[in-house]
Amino acid sequence: HPPVPSLETYHYYQDIVARNMSLDEQAMLLANVVWESAGLQFVEEIACSSGNCVYGRYFGRGYIQLTWDYNYRHAS
Repeated sequence: HPPVPSLETYHYYQDIVARNMSLDEQAMLLANVVWESAGLQFVEEIACSSGNCVYGRYFGRGYIQLTWDYNYRHAS
């Protein structure tokens, strides 16, 4: 079973995300998060756990798994 989000995470989602996104946007966000984290199981790029990562130091972290330096720049 995937991990259950903490009450703090649930409240953050409810208070911030759900109030500021349409249902379509929320569905797309959650679909991406579930896909990238293998059902909320991983918060780091699996392929980079050995230290030999094609993305360099810009590998996926968190539930969104953002990769590559240019994506980090755009997201910041």
